[in-house]
Amino acid sequence: MHDGGRVVYAGHEHEGLTPGVQGRVLSCTALYGHVQWLEGPLKGEVGLYPVEDLAAVGRMPSGDPGRSVSASLNDSLEVGSLVSVASAKEAYDVMGGDGLVAHLASGGYLASYASMAEEALQHLVTGLSQDPVIRQVIAQMDPEEAEDVLRRSATLLLTSGDF
Repeated sequence: MHDGGRVVYAGHEHEGLTPGVQGRVLSCTALYGHVQWLEGPLKGEVGLYPVEDLAAVGRMPSGDPGRSVSASLNDSLEVGSLVSVASAKEAYDVMGGDGLVAHLASGGYLASYASMAEEALQHLVTGLSQDPVIRQVIAQMDPEEAEDVLRRSATLLLTSGDF
């Protein structure tokens, strides 16, 4: 199974989706695929499905060899909701929060926030480096070691919630 490939649903009947219904893979990982259904009761809708419920049937004709899956997606009405609420809940139930977020990140859905995350991290590093106690801790370190300690401290603060 690959981005742009055609699949048929091979799972149990779910939300009106029956085995044999064809769809197009918009994006996929080793565990899940975003599929836009080409027929059936969910025609045109996009959802997140486990790969074991999908069977590949070949490459979709594109008409334009340079046309990417994302360009095709931008033309669809489903651009804003690749992960439906129901499929996101299912993914969360199977993979947990870390797994769902990792899936979103690997699909590039968080990429537009990378610069904000780096800015927040750098803001914390700057603040930590001005703290008198932290300055004493890192004063005897090489600059690379000090930067490492500051970034790790800032990362811990951002991820743990234990302030």
